[in-house]
Amino acid sequence: KYKIFMWGFSSAIILSVLQYFVGYDNFYLFLVINLFKMIGLLLPMLMNGMFSADCVEYGAYVNGVRNEGVTFSVQTFSTKLGSAFSGAIGLFVLGLYGYDGKAEAQTARALEGIWVNLTLVPIIGLVIAFIVFGLFYKLREEDVEKMVLEMKREESLKVD
Repeated sequence: KYKIFMWGFSSAIILSVLQYFVGYDNFYLFLVINLFKMIGLLLPMLMNGMFSADCVEYGAYVNGVRNEGVTFSVQTFSTKLGSAFSGAIGLFVLGLYGYDGKAEAQTARALEGIWVNLTLVPIIGLVIAFIVFGLFYKLREEDVEKMVLEMKREESLKVD
């Protein structure tokens, strides 16, 4: 899971940079790059729940208490908070480029801002997530399997 997660982030970063420099003049190439970028982004998003489940197991292993509700509530809250921040940042960047929501046609500078928002701005969050996850998330699949097996073994000893 960890390798797939990191691969997804790194591929999305690389493809976002590529997409920025390729531009949108070749619409079909833009779509192909965007397709692969979205696959790279989709993988980590789908795996968030799996990592939260691993954190539940870790908490149960360390503290002896399963806190699924708290863990998944924090995940949901952080997802909503991240969405709020990313939306605010996107609107801020559009404002810097002079985007006018009431205009019939946007200026060349505003169109550039839309392009930057689509391609480069997401890289900031992706790089931060890549670094934070890479440095601080230490649970690996084999660790979780060992913890679960040990907890099952301890539980079976209590029953006997």
